[in-house]
Amino acid sequence: MDKIEAIIFDCIYDLQSKIGDMVDEDFEGIFNRPHHDIDKLTLKGSLFALYKSDYIFFVDREGIQHQPKKTENIEDGWFVAMTKEGGRLWESYSNPNWEKYVSIDCDVSEDGTAEIVTIEAGSKEIIEFIISETLTHLKKSSITNILVIRPWKPTYWKILPEGFSVAIDNINDVSDKIALVTSKINWKSKV
Repeated sequence: MDKIEAIIFDCIYDLQSKIGDMVDEDFEGIFNRPHHDIDKLTLKGSLFALYKSDYIFFVDREGIQHQPKKTENIEDGWFVAMTKEGGRLWESYSNPNWEKYVSIDCDVSEDGTAEIVTIEAGSKEIIEFIISETLTHLKKSSITNILVIRPWKPTYWKILPEGFSVAIDNINDVSDKIALVTSKINWKSKV
């Protein structure tokens, strides 16, 4: 896997990404990683090669899958997603430790008075670590039980036998604190 392909996969391993965003001037802000200075034509050439190898596929905003015949047919507004085979290739170079993978979902309660944060992780210990590092000020009653998810789908392409989830309610402004702690958990190799 070359550098451009590695960058592409790191842009799409957890979410489908828009092609135009991958060459946007604000790449760093969009993907939270340094800008790569890859031009659009080079990017599309690499995308087409990955597509022809069945590692990725293209969809539009409506979810309709597209099958370009050549590089020039790839549109900036399409989204790029990994196939299961592409996921296996990505795993072979990034060496993810799925037990340390964390996702955070923030929502507002129905009455609009509280932020509800749902944390999913590959291990109960990681969730307990995040809680102990960020939520020491909370009463035990504001943290619901850690639930087991079977099967667990940490990303749109990966399915694992089990994961864990916890919902935390009646607290505000905790998501930034949780994001800071989870950013320090090394769950995969860096490109």
